[in-house]
Amino acid sequence: MRVPLEFFVAGIPRPAGSKRGFPLRKNGKLTGKVVITDACAESKNWKAHVASQAMTAMKRSVEAPLFDGPLGLSCEFVLPRPKVHFRRNGELRPAAPTLHQNVPDVLKLTRAAEDAMIGIVYKNDSQIAVEHLRKRYAEPNEQTGLRICIKQIEG
Repeated sequence: MRVPLEFFVAGIPRPAGSKRGFPLRKNGKLTGKVVITDACAESKNWKAHVASQAMTAMKRSVEAPLFDGPLGLSCEFVLPRPKVHFRRNGELRPAAPTLHQNVPDVLKLTRAAEDAMIGIVYKNDSQIAVEHLRKRYAEPNEQTGLRICIKQIEG
């Protein structure tokens, strides 16, 4: 069994949610082809950042080939807290929640990360058979981002 791959991607996680399609035109006429893009403009940069960190983690890994077979994926999204969670003196309010329950939803955040790792960590994200997902607010002085752990599982 292969050693799990674990890494952290610093930044503010972005979703890869709904897709938008645009028909291509040539000389004012429809070509019959459509370009599909993410509705979230920031997701392209976030996916590139996740892909870059995944490549770095794979290079550090002793076993560099792509993961094969069924996989387990664990993602913990650490998101920034809104200002209302803090007192005027900068201390965290005791009633401030730990878990993030607003948009973006955890599945769309995960979709962006999964898509970014295709061809870098695994052949296809359809290999992911088990997922553990969590999104929460950053603790004071904690860096926002994404903690990822990928491991082979027995099928």
